[in-house]
Amino acid sequence: PGAHEIVLTPLEQEDARLLIQNVFDNQEVDDEAVAIVAGKGQGIPLFVLLLSKWMRETESLTFSKESSKWELSKSMDPMSSIPNTVEAVACSFLRLLPPSVLDICKIASCLGFAFSKHLLAATMRALIRKGDLTGLNTSQDSGRELSSSINWALGMLTSYGVMIASDASEPLSDLSIDSFSCSA
Repeated sequence: PGAHEIVLTPLEQEDARLLIQNVFDNQEVDDEAVAIVAGKGQGIPLFVLLLSKWMRETESLTFSKESSKWELSKSMDPMSSIPNTVEAVACSFLRLLPPSVLDICKIASCLGFAFSKHLLAATMRALIRKGDLTGLNTSQDSGRELSSSINWALGMLTSYGVMIASDASEPLSDLSIDSFSCSA
């Protein structure tokens, strides 16, 4: 009583095209690439969006000056190269991250869907003090490096829908209170 059912249907090919083209700066994407991404993404907006971002990150689509469109790279086998699940796309993105940023993302994932940058920094400091982070070590004047890595990791997380609390608009500038950094 009083509730309305909303049925969401998969994206039509043209709607998927608009979403894909948005990832490619609203430039044309050729029909074959749209069909493959929309098909693999099963019309699910999040999956289509993630696949589009993955294809851009991995340079699976290249811009053709001849056709003025983004096209499948010549070396790409779309049926075996493109991930088949949202999880596979996410794991593929994670493999592209530098190890130090991946460590930060792992810690952030334990804090939940919404958290503060300063909570993340405090959590990392506590873990470093306890010696629980093997990929991070203490070093002179290294707080800026970690701050930069945290800001970059948080940018990645927010682009995929993780909500960072209100202090996120103010970048961390230097976490040198305890002088720690991510080792390469």
